[in-house]
Amino acid sequence: MTITECLEVMGSVLGCLLPELRKHSISIPHYILLRKLREEDYLHLTPVSTQQGCSSAAVTGTVDRLEGLGLLQRVHDKNDRRKIQVQITARGLRLLRDVDRVLAKHINQQALRGVLAFAEIQKGSWVEQEAPEDLIDAAL
Repeated sequence: MTITECLEVMGSVLGCLLPELRKHSISIPHYILLRKLREEDYLHLTPVSTQQGCSSAAVTGTVDRLEGLGLLQRVHDKNDRRKIQVQITARGLRLLRDVDRVLAKHINQQALRGVLAFAEIQKGSWVEQEAPEDLIDAAL
């Protein structure tokens, strides 16, 4: 796959992801943090800011926004109550499930279109066109 093709795929994925995130009033950094929280039980804020290469203030703003939306919550560390951890809520998990479902469907559709295009090229009857939606839906 060429760099141009990779960029086209990334553009396609972002073209699907961004409107879906907007529906839920979150951004890509919010989405990334929620995905990390889904993988971990709890996260401390300082390592999050280090991993994402941003300031503690930026992470605090992100956490404030997501907490206000009910997507994560702050909790005190069980071993050191001075430390604050964040964890994803059930609502945050539902949001990720919904966004990931839409994103997976889009990626699968793009992959299927690629397979169908390849098959048409192999048959020597390639015509630039969209794959029929009913065929895509049946394959998913």
